[in-house]
Amino acid sequence: MKKFQFAVIAGFVLIAFFIVVALFATYKVPYEPKQRLLVLMIGGFRHDYVIRDQANLIGFPRLRVEGVRAEYLTPVFPSDSYPNWYTAATGLYPESTGIFNRKFFNRTTKELYIPKIEPVWTRAMRKGLNSTVLYWDGCQLDFLENKTSPGQAKKLGTLTCIPNKDDWDSNTIFRDFTRILYSILDDFVKDRTSLAMVYYPIIDMVGHRFGPDSNETINAVRDIDLIIYNLLNQLDRRQLTRSANVYVLSDHGMSAPKHRILLENYVNLHEVKIWIGDLYARGKGTFGMILPHNPNHTESIYHYLHAQEIEGLHVYKKEDIPFGFHVKYSDKIGPIVIRAHPDYYIDATNYTETDTKTEGAIGFHGYFPHEFDDMNGIMYAVGPSFRRGFRGGPIEQVDHYQLFCHVMRIRAKPNNGSWVRVRDFIETY
Repeated sequence: MKKFQFAVIAGFVLIAFFIVVALFATYKVPYEPKQRLLVLMIGGFRHDYVIRDQANLIGFPRLRVEGVRAEYLTPVFPSDSYPNWYTAATGLYPESTGIFNRKFFNRTTKELYIPKIEPVWTRAMRKGLNSTVLYWDGCQLDFLENKTSPGQAKKLGTLTCIPNKDDWDSNTIFRDFTRILYSILDDFVKDRTSLAMVYYPIIDMVGHRFGPDSNETINAVRDIDLIIYNLLNQLDRRQLTRSANVYVLSDHGMSAPKHRILLENYVNLHEVKIWIGDLYARGKGTFGMILPHNPNHTESIYHYLHAQEIEGLHVYKKEDIPFGFHVKYSDKIGPIVIRAHPDYYIDATNYTETDTKTEGAIGFHGYFPHEFDDMNGIMYAVGPSFRRGFRGGPIEQVDHYQLFCHVMRIRAKPNNGSWVRVRDFIETY
């Protein structure tokens, strides 16, 4: 009898087991594909470029309908390319990155260098994700000096890096850049890369040469708009709409100042070192640092410049720089800082080397963005991690990093961004 009861119980248990197995077999666990992120940084793309020509654009309107956008993007000061590239990649103000221009002076070693601040692509690599960084300077630096340290159990991801280049062919840039973006999508499909960050320089180059309101700039905006439209179509064709996110932003805006401040009228340019201007306006700019060859002359040079009350020019001793500029407490800042007021630019070309590319510069940036709307840029994003058809408020350049980390599901390092400004862009958080 006991054997019979045991057999019955065992039979019921066996039946229950098969029922449970069958239920699990028929229940489909929701599939969450690995998220991929393509960040497209457009140099010199001012916040109103889309609005003023929206009747002739097809890519940005699609981003607006299918994804999210910020009211505008406020760059960090100085509103130049390199400081904003590094801020977008780290979430830190230039005060922390030590990056204020294309070249940076180390007052201790007396050398020019680019400091090593760990960017988001390195965070991804530490998680074992592959990254592709193209024409975005900094990727050529080794941020993984401790990659062989004890306790590094997880396999590191790889990095494909092409630093910024200056020899783009204007006749083939549309085709070349389109091919580059399609290649990244192919790598997404084949799981060869998870994070791609690409810098597009043409809007900035054209804005410098012809000005932000020129027909040349308008046509250049239409070109990148078409590139974006084609990119979104290729996401559909490659069936990446559930796994790939596209994030479009600019480093800064652009302006066409009317008034020149000729620095040699006030400073003997042979007695000082001056850092001013970027690649396409070398020797001219709106933010600069002055380092006298003889440190004993610092006070006298500052007081002379300050006493002149030069129209359109602000002069600061390092210790007197306003806190809100977020540059004051860096040891990379020179002892005297100068900046131009909107509608002015500083010309030190008799001191610095010039070439045919820069002599006729019309467009400028670098101004303090909180007092000049022309420095504001754009932010659009589309993909499964972002809401559809949502327009948020203004955001700042320090805010992108935490969004990048959220999408890639990696832990962000401490940064200066505000989650409150960006949390509503995310589909779920």
